[in-house]
Amino acid sequence: LESCEAAASWFKSVLDATPGARCVLLFNCAGDREGTRLLPPLAALHTARPLSAVLFCPTRSRDVASGDHINKMARADEVITGPAANAKAWLTLTSETPCATEILPYIEDALETAQRLRVKGEPLVVLVTGSLHLVGGTLKVLEQPVQ
Repeated sequence: LESCEAAASWFKSVLDATPGARCVLLFNCAGDREGTRLLPPLAALHTARPLSAVLFCPTRSRDVASGDHINKMARADEVITGPAANAKAWLTLTSETPCATEILPYIEDALETAQRLRVKGEPLVVLVTGSLHLVGGTLKVLEQPVQ
């Protein structure tokens, strides 16, 4: 919980310093971490400074040969059901201030979706949080060009 509170606080400072930015949250958690406990600070941020979109995806990339970022503590079924459970928790928390919410199968799909939200001349700011495996997987994917 503290990590998401810190992430929300940091991201708010980034958004305050980047007026007019389109803001995207990319989130996942699995194993013993529950979205219902981690998402409230991020939902409070959204209430104060509405996000353009919230994207949920598992910690997997299309490059199955590289399993470095895979959370081996998460059950196989959580990889599939976790993002949907997190999205459901988000929608419940933000029912008063809805925004575009999407569940995607791979990290690359989430990053490509975020890129499509970019508007020419406006900055795009993306917060990746909830799982170190997701952050690591995202960094690995970003080593390659996003299409």
